[in-house]
Amino acid sequence: MADPRALVQKGANAPGKHKASMLQDILAKRQTEVDFMNGAIADSGEKLGVPTPLNRALWQLVKRFGTFLDDPA
Repeated sequence: MADPRALVQKGANAPGKHKASMLQDILAKRQTEVDFMNGAIADSGEKLGVPTPLNRALWQLVKRFGTFLDDPA
């Protein structure tokens, strides 16, 4: 079994050699997992009265970035 720390270190030492899955989705104009990750956290926080400003901001930024690529004007 591979050492998880070694795998993380290998990825950290290889900048530019791979793209994050969310970036790959955006570039391919596919739906990202941002709704299921940051969006779900932001929505749950709102329902429970727990502020989640960072998750909401990240969610909105990623959604807008994908829209920007479709229409940069």
